[in-house]
This record gives sequence, structure tokens and C-alpha cells, in this order.
Amino acid sequence: MPLLRILVSFASLLLLLGSTSHAGEKVAYEIYAKNYFVKNSAPLPGNPAFLVLHDKKSYDQIFGIGFVIGGKPKLVTESLFQKNLVITAIKSGNALWKYDVEKVTIEKQQLIIAYKATGKESPSAKFTVPLIVSVPRGDYTDIVFIENDKEVSRMPVKK
Repeated sequence: MPLLRILVSFASLLLLLGSTSHAGEKVAYEIYAKNYFVKNSAPLPGNPAFLVLHDKKSYDQIFGIGFVIGGKPKLVTESLFQKNLVITAIKSGNALWKYDVEKVTIEKQQLIIAYKATGKESPSAKFTVPLIVSVPRGDYTDIVFIENDKEVSRMPVKK
């Protein structure tokens, strides 16, 4: 009988932990920022700018491509947008930013992109640095950007 109580208690604890978890369901993603730059003529809505891009035309209004020596780069193509959205965070100023995506999850129809951003100041230079992430299209109501463990933006997904 004591063993049964222990098993029931353990099972109850597992159910409780499972139902209160805030980890969310993992979402596959790809990062594309390495070969892209933000065009000087890009219509950015602020600084930092957070965008959800649904097609290649809107992507090309924001980004240009620069090739460097090395292997074949992973490119954003027209076909990528058939099954994916491109989500971007763009910072401008005197810091050269480095982004490290920690995880992409979905919770209650909210797509959550959690990343670390570290900047190195350079008082004599100006930078515009993008984080470019593609995710599968889904029934998302909002995109939530979590930078360095703090929510920095929340935007509705327009269909």
C-alpha cells in the first residue's frame, strides 16, 4: 500500500509539472542573416525594427545580398515563402550587434523567438544589423520577441 501511495503521488507530480510547463512546443527555424545587409532605402518602422515578412517582394525591399569567399551561402528564395514566414529584428546605431537564437516556440498560438543580443560599441561607425529567421507558416496570432530574457516586442501576425 505505501508503494501505491508513492506511485500515485509521483504520477500526480508529473501531471502537475506537465500542465504548468511554460516551455512551449519547439518550432523549427533557420537563420539567414550572414549574407544579407539592410538596404539604406529600407522602410524601417523604428529602431529597433521588428518585422514579419510574408513574401520575397517585401523581403527584397528591406534586404540586399553580399557574397563572401567560402561555401555556398543559404539564401532566402521565392520558394521559401511558400511554406515559411521570415521574421526579423534590426538594430541600428554605434554598436555592432551579434544575435544568438536560443529557441523558437509556440504557446497559445503565439510564436516566441528568444535570443541573446550583444553589442560592441564603436563611436566612429554606424551599423544596421539584422537577425533574420525563417519559421514554418502557422496559425500564429502574435510574434513575441524575447531579447536577453526580456520581452522587447509583440506584434500581431497579419494574414
